[in-house]
Amino acid sequence: MKNSLLYFSLFLIHNASFSQGIMTPELMWKLGRVAGEALSPDGNNVIYGVTYYDMAANKSERNLYTISLNGGEARQITTTMGSESGVQVTPSGKMGYIYKGQWWESNWDGSAPKQISNVEGDIDNVKFTTDGKYVLYTKEVKVISNYHDRYSDLPKAEAHEADDLMYRHWDEWEDGSYSHIFYASYYDGQFSDDKDILQGEPYDSPQKPDGGPEDIIWDGLGQGIIYVCKKKKLVKNMH
Repeated sequence: MKNSLLYFSLFLIHNASFSQGIMTPELMWKLGRVAGEALSPDGNNVIYGVTYYDMAANKSERNLYTISLNGGEARQITTTMGSESGVQVTPSGKMGYIYKGQWWESNWDGSAPKQISNVEGDIDNVKFTTDGKYVLYTKEVKVISNYHDRYSDLPKAEAHEADDLMYRHWDEWEDGSYSHIFYASYYDGQFSDDKDILQGEPYDSPQKPDGGPEDIIWDGLGQGIIYVCKKKKLVKNMH
């Protein structure tokens, strides 16, 4: 209940200038979408994100803000193009977050940002062990080849090939890639020795479409990973 009131208050802060107008679809698109992220380590400030949409450009921009729990003026702490999300306290006490598919760390006022991970492909759902020695994350991995791979000489072809379920889920076509869990050493502000715990397996974790970071967690000792996954026998041949 307290979190709901906090997020609602943040929404009002950012959109007070619209309070006297008549609500229209155009006005709705101008409103910032507010979402809570994390508390600062000292417990005095809340970090949250605000997303604005550009209808003409058909894209969005999200930045991070901070405000004291005692009230006061909100301050924008990221200004770079692109979206920051997944804020959490790092083992070193810095602010960590996902930016352009990689893990970044900065001071809690947004200063001195530094890219930490350098992983091929976009990562998400970053979590550290309690001792700070290891980190896990997820990313999409190609497991099964599709027609794009077999007919690379036809890069502009817009077709979908399927001989079994699940070939489409909601608005997403099955393309042979799956969300896999990786873990890596976290030392001196770097990810190293990354390993895929689902290597070669045609399964997703987190589950699609509604799974999230709650589907994956380190065990209490930081020696194992507990995760949710539907492992069913795949009927079609793997290539």
